[in-house]
Amino acid sequence: MPGVETTIRLIQGAVLLGLLSHCLAWAQESGQVQEPRSEQEPEAIDLQIGMTEEEKNKVEEVLEETADTARGKEAALNEDPEAQRRSQLEEEPILRTLWKGIQIYGSVRLHAINNFNEENKLTEFSLGDGASRIGIRGELPLGEKWRVFGRAESGFDVLDTFTPKGGNEENPENGLTKRLLYGGFDSENLTVAWGKNWSAYYKIAGMTDRFSIFGGSAAGVYNARTDGGPTGTGRADDVLQARIYTSALEALRIKPFNLNLQYQYNRPIPWVEDRYYGSAYGASAWLETKKDRGIGLAAQFSNVDNLEDPRIKGAGIDGNARALAMAFRSYGDRWYAALVLARLENIMTTDTNQYVDGYGVELYAQWQFKDRFWLIGGGNWFGPDSDDPEAREYKVHYYVLGLRYTFDSFNRMLYLEYRMDNGLLHDGTPRRNELTVGFRWDFGHR
Repeated sequence: MPGVETTIRLIQGAVLLGLLSHCLAWAQESGQVQEPRSEQEPEAIDLQIGMTEEEKNKVEEVLEETADTARGKEAALNEDPEAQRRSQLEEEPILRTLWKGIQIYGSVRLHAINNFNEENKLTEFSLGDGASRIGIRGELPLGEKWRVFGRAESGFDVLDTFTPKGGNEENPENGLTKRLLYGGFDSENLTVAWGKNWSAYYKIAGMTDRFSIFGGSAAGVYNARTDGGPTGTGRADDVLQARIYTSALEALRIKPFNLNLQYQYNRPIPWVEDRYYGSAYGASAWLETKKDRGIGLAAQFSNVDNLEDPRIKGAGIDGNARALAMAFRSYGDRWYAALVLARLENIMTTDTNQYVDGYGVELYAQWQFKDRFWLIGGGNWFGPDSDDPEAREYKVHYYVLGLRYTFDSFNRMLYLEYRMDNGLLHDGTPRRNELTVGFRWDFGHR
């Protein structure tokens, strides 16, 4: 638990965030600051290229109505833009007719981080980026039921600093990242795409990836200090995917059942030079009731050839890469809760880049206790198998508490997150606690 100094700083940060939020809210009411989605801010409309003014206005009206629904709030925190789009289409089918042409979108995310030592004394202060990104999506109708589409999304660091979460520490690319780049065909019940895309595994394991800065550390999504691209668990590289939706269970008050399949081949094994996975397969299934309660399963398998290879063996890899996850989720207009359980083999690495096997748990919850104010909490826990020789003292074990003030759902908000870390490096060195204050400001439409 945090010490007195940390507690004081946490309270000070929360008070400062609250005062700033009230000042901004007062300014909005008095007309000094314009509402984010008003006629005074046309860029969210004008970025819908290829639409008539009437269609643009209708899209804006529909999105304003859906933003405050339970599903709209859930979609805003989902990192997968195609999943966000699907949620909006299921809630407002008229968008499928209105949405066409080119959509440009982006998100600026900045934060300040305070690091603490074992005695919870402030040791470091820094400004950083929280995975800012800009993207473009375009589609072209092919008859009445099919469309060809493509999306490109790039991450950037406004402050020229690198953000580890969801990035690639092996090849940081000077603060620039290719987040997404794919194209394919889309219909009401089927999407087929190829390129760098959010994985089938993420559909399930990503249910708890809702913190602004922390999280995603225990279920194998951002594994081996990468974005999960090579192993196909996060933003999968060069992946062929099929997303299938069916309303066959609607009579049982089940939302469209979602089945996801993917295939990869010859992707590099992280931190093992000049060694590659063979064929890699992924699948996930999600079932959710009309009362917004869901359960899902996901599996990812990546074949590793020649396990006696000295480089592969030296990295601690003793078998094929396997990830299995189960998720439970429930949410409403003022709350959200999700739990992910995972079994990971030759997926996770220690801070010395040694592969270990183990079990992971991720928990995320949020509650709106006052208009625009949200309390968030949860944690990540990953424990290597007790007989794994590469693990030594390594473990992931931290809790997160936070506060959010939203301007426009979760697309535009201020946030405060505090990570209480009980994790250890492989040599037993304790991990540091962190206090983060930041903001997220999205523009355009997904």
